[in-house]
Order: sequence, then structure tokens, then C-alpha cells
Amino acid sequence: MQTTCPRVTNHWLSTEKVISWFKIHRPKLLAHIESKQPDSAPPRLWWVAFLSMHHFTTRAAVTFCVIQGLTTLVLQQRNALDNLIASFIDDIGMIGPLTAESIANIDPSTHVISGHYAIVLSSVREFLVGLASWVDTLLNEADESDQNGLQHNIALVYVTACDQIHEISAYRNRNNNAMVDLGSIPPVLPHELVELFAVDFIRKIQQHAFRLDHCYSSTQIDLVADEHKALIHAHRCEPVLKDDIDSLSSSSSFKDGWSLLGA
Repeated sequence: MQTTCPRVTNHWLSTEKVISWFKIHRPKLLAHIESKQPDSAPPRLWWVAFLSMHHFTTRAAVTFCVIQGLTTLVLQQRNALDNLIASFIDDIGMIGPLTAESIANIDPSTHVISGHYAIVLSSVREFLVGLASWVDTLLNEADESDQNGLQHNIALVYVTACDQIHEISAYRNRNNNAMVDLGSIPPVLPHELVELFAVDFIRKIQQHAFRLDHCYSSTQIDLVADEHKALIHAHRCEPVLKDDIDSLSSSSSFKDGWSLLGA
């Protein structure tokens, strides 16, 4: 074939590259298997499983490259992970996150459930058939028990991944325990800060007092609150600065956002 599986250092990129190699060279690999009949040849349904993992790893690799950026903000990392979950929900027909009461009302004989997420098994086949034109043929040729086992395992991968990604928390307290409230992540760019009332900003400071106390005196912490009020006043009274700040979005970098204020 005059080709070798690619090697990269990042785990997700490596997995995605190798699986993509199998996908691209599938016709040649099948021809080789047909000709040589090796004992190590995978069963036919393996190709369906591998194709679903190609979809999974491609989405994951892109996301994890995004969140490893040197200038990526914590909130942007959270948004990237949420977008990954949303893409899986749309692609495979998953539902979630669900409350414990909602999960309790789901029929486990028709759904695969993990934590706060669930997939109805009948939607998994539709997802698989949509991945490639040859998938439907392989599924029709397989035993019903093998089909059901494959669909269950693929569904389990997706619901488990989404539930565990959903539980990722970026901040930890002084006891190294995860912060429970994801809403405690503070705003960090000017366009987010000008939307906070002074009292809400003070409450944010109080929420993160355990971190601030390690680096700043009480006088310096009070000055931070004063600077927030000054930022709101400047945003209200200086039209050029207001336009610049309002042009920012959740995808703006920390450097670009604060360079508007000469920081």
C-alpha cells in the first residue's frame, strides 16, 4: 500500500489520525483480507463500530485542540465542551442532561442510560446508517443479537462520554474538591464585566475570596471593586470605548479583550 499509520503525540489526535487512516484505506484493506484470509481479520461488524468511533474521535480531537490553546479562557473551554455534547446529542439523538426524576421514568429496555443522559436504541441504527452507504448492508447481513449488541455498546460510549464531560469542573477549592456550581466561573472580559451590577461583582469577589486572599491584601481587593465601577462608568460615558467593548464576544481572546483598556 506504500503507506503507514500516522503517529502524533496527542492522544486524541493520534486516535483520530489512525482511525481516519483505516477509513481512507478500507477498500484496500478489505481486498487484502479477501486475498490473504488472515486469522487476525476483524469481523464485518467491526467496520461499523470503527466508523462510529471515527465520528466520535473526530469531534473530540477538534474540541480538545481548542481547549488546549495557550490563550483559551476557562469559560471558552466550558463552551467548547458544551458544544461537543450538543453535537453528540444532535448526531445520535441523545437526550439530556436530565434530572434524576426524568431518568427514573425512562424505560431501560428501550434506552441506554448513563448518569444524566439517555439514548433510545432505535435511533442508534439511524445514526449508523447515516455514516456511510455500506453500513446498512452490513447491519442487514448480521444476526439480530449482534446488531443489538453493537448498537447498545455504541450508545453506551456516547452517553457515558457526555455524562462525564458534563461533570467536568475547571475550578477547585482549597481542599482540592470540585466547585459544585459551574455558574461560579467569573466573567473575565470587559464586555462581560460591564453587564454586572456592582453588588453582583462584589458577590463574585466573595465567592472567590479563598483564591484572592492568597495573592492580595484586603485593600487591594477593595480596589478591584472600585476599578469595576470605573469600567462601567467609562463604558457608559465614552462612545468609542463602548463600541470597542461591545464588539467583543465569547470567542474573543483575553489579550485582545483587555488590550482595549491598555492592560
